Amino acid sequence: MSARDYVTVREIARGGMASVSLGVRSKGDFRRVYALKRVLPAFASDEEFIRGFEDEALLAGGLRHANVVSVLDVGTDADGPYLVMDYVEGVTLADVLSASSIPHPLPLGFCLNVCRQVADGLHHAHELRASDGTPMLLVHRDVSPSNILLGFDGVVRVTDFGIAKA
Repeated sequence: MSARDYVTVREIARGGMASVSLGVRSKGDFRRVYALKRVLPAFASDEEFIRGFEDEALLAGGLRHANVVSVLDVGTDADGPYLVMDYVEGVTLADVLSASSIPHPLPLGFCLNVCRQVADGLHHAHELRASDGTPMLLVHRDVSPSNILLGFDGVVRVTDFGIAKA
């Protein structure tokens, strides 16, 4: 499988070093949407950055938890390295915070629910073990509102383990 197996619909996010697009994979009656993360062209020849991008795939690919965005595939094609991740239909916590105002703060129950689910996802990451059973000692290092996805299904997910350290 390569990134060419996915039809890019539109860009949904862009950071300083990578972009994420909505991608669709279809075969017959099967159709599923994914998030495709790609290195920006300015970093495509930076070997150290590419190693870090691949490390993100290895670390995040080992995480299977409801509160962590799953990395499903990783590869390199003519356009460079890419990650295939579960697409989360929703908004970032940053989007919600920028839409809220001080006279109308977010409800306490909502805030506690978000914090609990983020903590559950991070705890799972912290407990990750290598295949031989040794602790990976994984730390996210960039937990921020833009890396917390609030799914319309009510599930909060942590994403972007790009600068995680194990």
